Amino acid sequence: MPRKNNMRTALEQFVERVASGGCSERETEILPSVLSVYFQQFGNTKTADDSLEQDKPEPAAVHVVPIDSSFPDGDTYVTVEQIARFLGLKPGTIWNRLREGTFPEPAVRRKGYTRWRAEDIRMYRAEMLGAA
Repeated sequence: MPRKNNMRTALEQFVERVASGGCSERETEILPSVLSVYFQQFGNTKTADDSLEQDKPEPAAVHVVPIDSSFPDGDTYVTVEQIARFLGLKPGTIWNRLREGTFPEPAVRRKGYTRWRAEDIRMYRAEMLGAA
């Protein structure tokens, strides 16, 4: 049981760090996956240990960017703004990742016109969620 308590403590500390803003952008991105693991492992129940911490203030709310559910399918070309809404990132983050080589290359790239295949971005998102 000590291992499970250590895991729970680590997950709770991570969530508190994200809520307080003392985290990296990547940590903010993986928060939904971390919360999913937390609730799978521990559910949404309180233990006797939790009742001792009633005087502890509630952590600040975490701002989660809604993911754009209207993202196109298939071979449709999409802009960086559409991708940003779909992935919950800022366009600048996408450009940085592209420069770093950690983001899919655009299908069309001309001066003032850059587009990605929607399917490439969907696969990238699936890989991101699978790695978290």
